[in-house]
Amino acid sequence: MAKTKTRKKMRGLWMAALLFTGLGCTAAADGQKAQFNNMPVLAQDQAIAVEAYNINDYNYFKLRDVAQSLQGSEKSFDLQYNEESRSIYVSTGQSYSSLGTELNPPQNTDTVKQAAPSKAALYIDGAPASLSAYNIDGYTYYKLQDLGQALNFDVQYDEVGRRVLIECQPLEPEEPEEPERPDDSDQLIQPGQDGEENRDDDDDNAGDSGESWGVAGPDFSIIPIPGGSTDPQDPDNPNNPNQSSQPQRPPKTGPIVVMVDPGHGGKETGSMNEEAGIVESEINYIAASRLGQLLTQAGYQVIFTRGEGETLSLSDRMEMIRQEQPDLVVSVHHNATEAHTAYGAEVLAQVADKEDGPTKRLAQLINQEYEKMGQTVRPIVFRYNSAKTGDYYGLLRAAASVEVPAVISEFAFIDHPEDIAKIDTKEELWQEAEAIFRAVDAFLGGPVRK
Repeated sequence: MAKTKTRKKMRGLWMAALLFTGLGCTAAADGQKAQFNNMPVLAQDQAIAVEAYNINDYNYFKLRDVAQSLQGSEKSFDLQYNEESRSIYVSTGQSYSSLGTELNPPQNTDTVKQAAPSKAALYIDGAPASLSAYNIDGYTYYKLQDLGQALNFDVQYDEVGRRVLIECQPLEPEEPEEPERPDDSDQLIQPGQDGEENRDDDDDNAGDSGESWGVAGPDFSIIPIPGGSTDPQDPDNPNNPNQSSQPQRPPKTGPIVVMVDPGHGGKETGSMNEEAGIVESEINYIAASRLGQLLTQAGYQVIFTRGEGETLSLSDRMEMIRQEQPDLVVSVHHNATEAHTAYGAEVLAQVADKEDGPTKRLAQLINQEYEKMGQTVRPIVFRYNSAKTGDYYGLLRAAASVEVPAVISEFAFIDHPEDIAKIDTKEELWQEAEAIFRAVDAFLGGPVRK
């Protein structure tokens, strides 16, 4: 077994070194260097030629190439660019309108281009989305994992063939290696012998963050996707019919734990209203930090997903929920639309509770508190993913996978005058936080476990 384990480690190190060779990128004074990456890619089980670039050791894919590759599938989407507002509008479930320039990468594999952080706002089905993006030659490039999570399509990495797979058939599990035994031994491998060593090998491929999960992947932030398994027997797969049969967790002790998530953060600003001087990630943090303070004062244990000004990916937040398994997750956001005409408060709840359930009841309590403040209340949002197998929103989906109730609060639209007046001071954001606290406290019934 020691030899087998060593071979696996050496294979992983060799593959990582090979993939990194020639792909490292360094910052330049006038932008980032983007090195073309001609990795093999399959979409819908067909080989395609995509234009992808490595920037600071992450691979970014052209958005229009991804849209073209999903054309004709259930995950197809269209996109439009508004030059005046510098915004990209993605419409899921729509046929893509090709420009004729897609899937046409440069022939020179040594191509290096300049990449600048994209300033274009991204809207998915009218809702703002904050993803790391770069502009190269007038086109916008995103991390494939981020796009997969935001648009609900599947991304895998074939370690054997060293290929990226987009909306392809699930990979067959690799046959376990036969353990080395003495020639005269016919005994069975006992539990705890072979299995323990294999688990150690799995740890060798785990990165330090929720994004870096596979040393052999072409985009080390994306393959395999945490929580994105396609194995129908994987307990992290939302399509697993036996998901509810997971081993029971031991009873929790101590005060009730609430995870407070200040939406976006750092370079992921969320929506912005430059005229009003409002940055969503900043006001999210002001309200969320006040909410956490109130919960702590009341005796609850509080876990924040991020600190002030900290950048944290959606996949990291999802993994934090799975690891911590708090009693409740509350994510604080603020809204915006393309038309700038919508206003009022909106709470997003888990689809399993659409008829009735804990997150629907919590959403109702939050709305009641918002109404007491004089805020208009919009209908509670229950949004399925395109396959109708679970929640569309990754945060709610991750919480549901470990049976944790979670809601996302959108107290106001930062692009509507009537709502701006309710969030443009610290005092008003604290009032918003106090309303959420009253609802959460009433929902949980106090910090002491019953």
